[in-house]
Amino acid sequence: GYTGRERPGATREMNRYPQAYVSLELHGWAGLERTYDQELGGVAGSRLVRVSALGYVHADIGTPVLPRNGNDLYLTLDLQAQLAAEKTLDDEPSRRRGALVVVDVHSGAVIAMASHPGYDLSKVDSAHHDSAYYRALQLNAVTRPLLNRAMQTYMPGSILKPLIGIAALESGAILPSDTYTCTGAFHLSENARIGCWNPYGHGEVDFVHAVEGSCNPYFINIGLATGLDRLRPFLEGA
Repeated sequence: GYTGRERPGATREMNRYPQAYVSLELHGWAGLERTYDQELGGVAGSRLVRVSALGYVHADIGTPVLPRNGNDLYLTLDLQAQLAAEKTLDDEPSRRRGALVVVDVHSGAVIAMASHPGYDLSKVDSAHHDSAYYRALQLNAVTRPLLNRAMQTYMPGSILKPLIGIAALESGAILPSDTYTCTGAFHLSENARIGCWNPYGHGEVDFVHAVEGSCNPYFINIGLATGLDRLRPFLEGA
């Protein structure tokens, strides 16, 4: 992520003294800096002062409010793993899009996280902001480099298919050799259908070929055959 400076929101002192002077505050604009902006930002301080007509400060009125530092954020990222993830994605063709995330299966800690295509952080931070460069990133509708694909929420979809398949096999609802004919959609009723990603259908497939082709109608069919009671233990265990 990256940070930027902006005028702080109105405070009670600013409303009471319209001529109040404020400093631009540093805020997180993307990534972890934005997610944890409140925890990292701390609390700004303030002084009420008496000045002359020429602007010279003569005295403080009341007690100044001292600023308070924000919290520290320690990441679980492994530098070598992060560099390897970014290099792997950078070696792909420039128009290809994707993400790579490495997670510690025991703790859930994120070891590496990369999104491709990315952008040069040094050109979008508050100190060296390149307006033309940032505008070009915004206008790139093909690869959308400002979109963090590693952090997007995707529908579970095919992630559930192996669990449904295991539940169907373990419960005896199907045999690996049983076949189903995929016509490109599964019809729930006369007016309701769930399409396969392959609109032409996969034809007659068994379990192995349904996994290979990620056939939606096949797994819907065996999921219904297995039933919710037999599916639930596998899904809850996941």
